[in-house]
Amino acid sequence: MSHATWQNWSGIESATPQQWLQPHTEAELIQMLRQAKGTIRVTGASHSFTGLCTTDDTLISLDRLSGILRHDPNTHQATF
Repeated sequence: MSHATWQNWSGIESATPQQWLQPHTEAELIQMLRQAKGTIRVTGASHSFTGLCTTDDTLISLDRLSGILRHDPNTHQATF
């Protein structure tokens, strides 16, 4: 997605980055980070009151990266 406007929940903070990336896999994320230009910011749930996500360059959403990668039933640990 490119040239879309991001804004936080209140609308106080906004940005129209040159690139708005949404990787589906860790490998895709790595490739995107290597090719990204300028300031890279990551957006979460957009609840921040500050300009943590504002950039004119590259904005990355991790919304499509989810799920359990590994689970160890003996130690009750999971990697997401």
